[in-house]
This record gives sequence, structure tokens and C-alpha cells, in this order.
Amino acid sequence: MKASLYQGVRFVILAAMALLGLAGGPAPAGVLARGDLRAWRAPDQRLSIAAAPAAEPLSVELTATKVITVVADTELRQAAPATNLGDELPLYVGFKDGQPSRILLDLPLWRIPAGATINSATLQVYVGGWYDYQDFSRTITAYRVASLWHELLATWNRPPTTAEAVGTISVGTPMMGTWYPLDLTNQVRAWHNGTQPNYGLMLIGPEGGEPVYRVLSSGETTNYPRLTVNYTANAPALEAAPASLAFLADSQRALPERQYIYISNAGSTPLDWQASPSAGWMTLSSTSGALSPGGSGVIAVELNKAGLTPGAYTGQVQISSTTAGVTGSPQTVAVSLGYAGALQSTYLPLVGNGYTGTPPPAPRKTAALLIGITNYKHLPPSAVSQGANPRAGEWGDPLMFPRNDGVRTGVVLQNFRFFDPEASSSALEWPAAAVADELLLLTESQATHADIETAFQWLDDHEDADTLVYIGYSGHGGLAGDANGDEADGWDEFIAAYDTNVVNNAFVNIFTDDDLDARLAQLESQRVVVVLDSCFSGGLAEAAGLAPSLTGRGLATRGVSADGVVQDIGRSGRVIVTASMADQESFETTDLEQGVFTYFWLMALMDPAADAIDHNGWISAEEAHAYAAPRVDALVFPRAGQHQNPQLYDGVSGNVDLTHP
Repeated sequence: MKASLYQGVRFVILAAMALLGLAGGPAPAGVLARGDLRAWRAPDQRLSIAAAPAAEPLSVELTATKVITVVADTELRQAAPATNLGDELPLYVGFKDGQPSRILLDLPLWRIPAGATINSATLQVYVGGWYDYQDFSRTITAYRVASLWHELLATWNRPPTTAEAVGTISVGTPMMGTWYPLDLTNQVRAWHNGTQPNYGLMLIGPEGGEPVYRVLSSGETTNYPRLTVNYTANAPALEAAPASLAFLADSQRALPERQYIYISNAGSTPLDWQASPSAGWMTLSSTSGALSPGGSGVIAVELNKAGLTPGAYTGQVQISSTTAGVTGSPQTVAVSLGYAGALQSTYLPLVGNGYTGTPPPAPRKTAALLIGITNYKHLPPSAVSQGANPRAGEWGDPLMFPRNDGVRTGVVLQNFRFFDPEASSSALEWPAAAVADELLLLTESQATHADIETAFQWLDDHEDADTLVYIGYSGHGGLAGDANGDEADGWDEFIAAYDTNVVNNAFVNIFTDDDLDARLAQLESQRVVVVLDSCFSGGLAEAAGLAPSLTGRGLATRGVSADGVVQDIGRSGRVIVTASMADQESFETTDLEQGVFTYFWLMALMDPAADAIDHNGWISAEEAHAYAAPRVDALVFPRAGQHQNPQLYDGVSGNVDLTHP
């Protein structure tokens, strides 16, 4: 006769090292995505504009097996419906304490090359305990998660949505801790090829009836959940664009003397590359390097005018690869130069209606407010250095380059005719201060909540209905509870001030989407351009696998969906440009010493090639977005394993011209 449940229970616990002990040895090198407070992830290959020469040709590994570590996990426990269990070491699944418990797992595919063919994929979980009849087996079902979540935010009352079941595991009552496999080949293929977004899995055990459950090891233990993927990669493929570059220069004026060649690897295995110019009047910022699968790089081509005489010159830059099996090598970019000793302008009188002379340019009134905050009062690293930050590590990592973003934006606007259409472009000096009367730049401790409020009043005083207004913000962004019930997802997007803090579990000294809309509504201008480079900035207009050079810009709010705020600040008379979509992170990089989006946005404002819509010599906000958006994602995705897609909301009729390279 079968014994009762409580008489036949065997509860097995692993030794401390197996179930509760942390893995020994140093953590893998890597960085946390901003606002993504999950486990360390090993780095992908990083972009370098001045990459070190490759020591020898890279080999091509077409078939490989990778073991992917869970980067986030948490338990959803109905018995504690509002409690986050992201820091728990054992994870319970089944009917614990007479109520259901479920497990969330995040398994990013950042180590699998783009374009690779998935041959097999197996998830393994370690069962180190159980509460059940001895020798009984129970079924754990894995469901695909269909929305974002964060291990430090998810609770039973705040779970992500789930979709279809993707497989089951039959788990017994082992006397020793045991690994159990789950075939995820089809699901991993769907994640990898982009058919379905990868938000991970939810594990659900028996729920109802007898209080039986299983105990799984978490990602913080030695026996962490892991995904083993076998794949076949494609051969590396070298690509370069554009096909040609054209320079016009003279001995007196500072005409544009730097242009860019974009190289990429369209294959799913790495390649090395070498570049060489055919003439001495060209110099390259880099002559060799390596590209990760799906990766991209930038080679700056600069003019060397020493010894040139007036005339026309032609040459080429050749980019090649010695990697075995590479296709598309070599690539050749034609370069032409028209060089004049001195350019002179001659003005002829106009005839008609009794008027002779040169017509003056149309009046242009402008004003710009720029904000760049790197060191926050209550965020690392400044508060940590003062020994006064009890929340170190809870908000996301410290930033390095938002101040650079703000200063460099001011210099570009000042040097490329945003303020004065008749001013000639001049050489840029980083990090020179911008001093135009129509520009207010707030950085670091000058950008408190009160300072920004005052700045909006200054902006209102310096504009009218005919003024072109530019507002730029670089720094931390995040999500806070909806204050007035106007958000479908219950969350307001916000940007952080220097003194943003948490009081009684709520953010204070922030500017939510509603706050920004109210400040913008005070302006009379019918041409307001707002550029936001922060995490969840896409929500204002609507991390695993990170390379060591990539850092995200967001506070600890990842995992809750941002429904977009076009309805909040997207209005007629406004152009809203955001560094990412509503549910994406925005990254900065040590290679560029800037936010990735801001780097390519400013490159667009300085590059005549960005004038690709109306060809009027000016770079509009619309043209700059079209130029920057694909370049941003091409840099971020191969290194972060996630996309960054800049967004544009255009509420102005016609293009809004910003700079004149």
C-alpha cells in the first residue's frame, strides 16, 4: 500500500558547494548593460577605429559548440506575490507551500554568430532537491516568454507574458543532484534567425493538488542552468562602402578633409583586414584590424596637402583580408581630389526689378539647450568616491561620455552653421567649449533638476514662433510608475537630472515624459528638435555579450515594457529623435568616447554625404536620422547581442535643416 505523501517524502539537498556555493575563480571579463543588473557576461569582439594589426591570419571555425550561461533568473512565488526573488540561490518550481512557484530564465544567444545554422540546442537544469513521493516523476513545462522582464523587478504580481510551450522535462526524485536536459533546437533557431524575440523561458511544474515541487540551482551557483548550442557558421565576407570618395580642398580654407569608409563582415566567422592607400596625399586612421561576425568598422580617410600643386588627383584605398575562406576580398574604394591653391568667390550683379547685388540669406533664429551628465550625485562613480552611496550597483553602471556628447554637440552646431548660416566651418577641437549666445550647455553638477527647470525658462525667453530650437540630452534614462494614469503599461519614461535619487522606493528629481511635454508646450516655436541619447529614450518618442567597450545608459528599470510616448511629447511642430526604441538600451563606447548614437548623429551633421534627401547642402534632422540609424545598429548588435534602433517622430512639414557642412 502506498504510504501517504508526508510519510514517503524524501527531501534531498546538495552540499553547500553544489547548490548554494558560488562558482570559484574570477568573473569573466565584461560589463553590465546600463539598467541591466544581471550576471557578468563574457565579451564579444569590440570595434576599434584604430585597431591593432592582426598578428597572423585568423582561422575559420565553421562548426562549433558553445555553452551559454544563464544571465538572469528569478522565481515567481504566489505565496509572496509582491516580493522579488531575483537574489535567491535555490529556485522552486511546482506547488510550494500550497501555492504555485515558477522560474524565469534568460538565455541570450550573443555567442552564436549571425547567419549561423543551428544544428542542435539543449538546455540543462540541475535539480538538487525535491518534495514528493519517492520514485515519482513530475513534468516541468518550458514556455516561451513573450515580453521583457528583469530579475530584480519581476514578481508573481508583475510577471512577463508567456506564449506557447516549447518542451517538457520529466524530473524524478534523485538521491543525488542530477542534470536534466531539454531539447530547444527549434526554439533557438527561431530566436537566432529573428523569427521570435528572445526573452527567455518560464518553467512551470505541477500546480494544484498535492504540495510537490522541485528545487533547481540558480545562475548564482556552480551548477547554473546552461544552454549548449552546436552550429555551423558561414565563411567570413568582407564588404566596404561607399564605392568612391570625392574631396575638394584648397590651401587656405578648412574645407572637409576627412571622409569615412565603412567596412563590415557579412559572414558568421571573424576575419582580419588590411587597408592601404595608393597615393601619399591620403592617410588612413587604421591600416589593419579584425571584424567579428556581423561586425563593422570605420576607416577615416584624411588629406595630406603637403607638396600638392593645384590640379585633379585620383587614387584608391584597397581593403583586403587574408582569412582563410573569406569572400569579397579585396574591396577597392576610388578616391578623387580637386585641389586649388586658393578658392575665390566672384559676385555678379543680378538684373531684374531694378535690383542688383547678392541677396542676403533668409533670417535664421536659433536656440539650443544641451544637457550631458556623466557623474550623478547619487550614482557611481562620484558618490562612491565620497563613500556615500548605499545603492552602488543597484542603478546600473556609471557612465563615461554623456558630457562629451553634450560638449561635442555644441561644438558641431557652432562650427557647422546651426547658429550662423554665413559662418565658415572650422576645425573642431575636442572638447572645446561652445560659446554661442544662443546656446546653453549644462553638464554634471550644473544639471540639477532645478538647473534644468531654469534652463527651460531661459530657452523660453530666447525663442519665439520663428525660432529653430534644438534640445539635446545624454545620460541615464529609465521608467517610473505612471503618475496620472495616461500610460497603457503603467510606466512613465524619464530622463535623470544630476540629483535624481530614490526616496521611499520612488524616483525623485526626474523629468518624465509628461514633464517634458509640459516644458515643450511652453515654447512658441513651431520647429523644436529634441534629441535623446539614453535608455528607454524611444519610449519618450513613442546585457550579456557586451563588448568591453560598450556600456548601456539606463537605470535599474529594464524588464518592464515602455509603450512609447508619441502621445506624450510627439506633437505638431516637434521632431523627436531617440537613440533607441522604447524597449531597447542605448549604448556608449570607449572606442568612440561617446554615445554610439550621438557619435553617428554628429557624424551625419558634419558629413556632406548625409544630404541625401533634398540635396540642398544642409543636413536636416530627417537626413541625419536616416544616416545614423543603420550605422548605430550595425555597430551595437554584433557586440551587444541586442539591437539599438534610433527612432524619429516628425511633426514638422518638410525637412528641418540643422547644419551646413
